[in-house]
Amino acid sequence: EKLEMILMDMGAGGEEALGSMGNDTPLACLSEQPRQVYDFFHQLFAQVTNPPIDPIREAVVMSLASFIGPEGNLLEPVSAAHCKRLWLDHPCLTPHQMEAIYMTAHPDWPVKVIDTTMNKREGPAGTQANIERVCNEAAQAVEEGAKLVVLSDRGTGKDKVPISALLCCGAVHQKLVGLKSRLRAGLIIDSGEPHEVHHHCMLAAYGADAVCPYMAFEALLKLRTDGKLDHQVPEDELFGKYTKAVGKGMLKVFAKMGVSTLQSYKGAQIAEAIGLAKDVVETCFTGTPSRVGGLSFADLGKSYFRFHNRGFPLNVEPEDYLLQTLAQSGEYHYRQNKNAETHMNDPMLIAKLQEAARTNSRHAYASFSALHNNLVRKSALRGQLDFKNPRQFGRQ
Repeated sequence: EKLEMILMDMGAGGEEALGSMGNDTPLACLSEQPRQVYDFFHQLFAQVTNPPIDPIREAVVMSLASFIGPEGNLLEPVSAAHCKRLWLDHPCLTPHQMEAIYMTAHPDWPVKVIDTTMNKREGPAGTQANIERVCNEAAQAVEEGAKLVVLSDRGTGKDKVPISALLCCGAVHQKLVGLKSRLRAGLIIDSGEPHEVHHHCMLAAYGADAVCPYMAFEALLKLRTDGKLDHQVPEDELFGKYTKAVGKGMLKVFAKMGVSTLQSYKGAQIAEAIGLAKDVVETCFTGTPSRVGGLSFADLGKSYFRFHNRGFPLNVEPEDYLLQTLAQSGEYHYRQNKNAETHMNDPMLIAKLQEAARTNSRHAYASFSALHNNLVRKSALRGQLDFKNPRQFGRQ
């Protein structure tokens, strides 16, 4: 679904895919299916005192360009050392640009690459320890003089499970801020996980200077090979359309909060978490509003292990050989397979509502009510509420 409904539009027209009718799937913390960490965050928007911007008609005041790398002391006299920074026109890096960063051999600009995968045998319980390991390696690299820190999950394989890029990015950012060394190095995410505009926005909001979504680019090339995108479009143009779509989507998100530049949005944490445990928020997203508890590091790790098992299944079923594809997740269309997401607008629910309206049947309406209440209980926070027995308060 994400290939055909999200990435295809971004690669074909350079525009973010548009949807309607809202979202009737469960909150990430209530879903029975594995969900990415990005899904636990809801972006905040401007209200009374901070008017939004029109990102199209007021584009002249908006920018995605920024410097990355070590920042000089603003209180010192201006010198050539203040100019030793990397200028990026766009925060979404193509594979060619990422390769150029990896190949950097300038003695004054050492690049440190940190592996953000974990051994499968450690299990989900090892997620927190590996995030701490990534943070310690990043802090040591900056202390030793690294000017760019790259968090990469390219080591993913049969025995290597990727850790969420957002968890690693947020944890490293907060670690360096706590050590007062965040301004001494740039932070780049080289991950196959991000692919939607929301993913790029969350990574920027929690400290990433730039992101290379290499798997999204590989998926675009696969779509072109399969004939779903124009095979005559050159690779650079295809990648350019994707980065253009990401940029326009990010500017749209900035505008909702009245922010005009990436430099202002970066590290601003303009989001609210729903369904993450206190220790996760304190470690990776310090200061982010989180009014309800929820999933721990181990719980989040279980989701990523389930994702990994889909790509590297232990027991390959016959249908996998025939289809050579992943099962439909059902996030956008209702599906009836065992790995599909729940939808509040269930076909049986609609059928019972129509039957009750046409026949004025109490039995049909009772069935509709029971189905609806059950779906709300699976999908929304309000479904977790219940009435207390009045006898608990001394009432009859």
